[in-house]
Amino acid sequence: MLLAATYGLHEFTFEVLLPILPTEFYMVSFTEWQVLITIFGIYLVLTTLIKLSKSWYVLQQVEKEKLSIELNSLKAQVNPHFLFNSLNSIYSQALAKSEHTAETVLELSNLLRYMLYEVGDDLVPLSKEVEMLENYIELQKLRVEDSAHVSFHFKGNIEDVRIAPLLVFPLVENAFKHGLKGDSNDAYVKISLEIRDEQIYFDVRNNIGKVDDMEKGKYGGIGLENVSRRLELIYAGNYQMDITTKENEYRVKLILS
Repeated sequence: MLLAATYGLHEFTFEVLLPILPTEFYMVSFTEWQVLITIFGIYLVLTTLIKLSKSWYVLQQVEKEKLSIELNSLKAQVNPHFLFNSLNSIYSQALAKSEHTAETVLELSNLLRYMLYEVGDDLVPLSKEVEMLENYIELQKLRVEDSAHVSFHFKGNIEDVRIAPLLVFPLVENAFKHGLKGDSNDAYVKISLEIRDEQIYFDVRNNIGKVDDMEKGKYGGIGLENVSRRLELIYAGNYQMDITTKENEYRVKLILS
């Protein structure tokens, strides 16, 4: 359409208008119509490509912003979920007038400080996450029987490795929430972390205790859904998560590349 209009204007100017004007008023360098069409064709292609590039860039920015908003929402979801469970534990300790209540509140404040002020980046040092998990495990040990088996082992160089913040935390939280029930001699949470071949291997196991009404309800799967969604958004194609349920054990194995 634009090309046809341009060609029509060219024909009108040089074939109709200019011949009737005195020659002293203008100087014209005539160009073949085939050359003009080629020039305008190239112009149209270039301007169209530029416009498409700008549209693609704007679309990418919008998608990036939507992704950032969703990730921040998922990250924020961890805090109230964790806080809800922790406050339940502190409430139980307070009712029992446990001497560990004050220590539990202090551990909780340290964890919240990390969650609020140190997880703003997309990736954080794995060493920071390990320190946070150790603090959380110590917090949980305050509320379980001494006979329960709780362990956390890691090996490999974690100083130079980075990971999405609070990614594996819900898996550990669920292990403590759903395990460590029943006979305390048989209750356990076993966590291992290994850096090997530039990959992160994370393994968490817990015994399956008695399922209460809260676990049967809608709150039971929040943590796992959160982890699954964040894995898809951050590590798409570069992770493997396997969940196995045996008669008395629940296990999650996660590999990040």
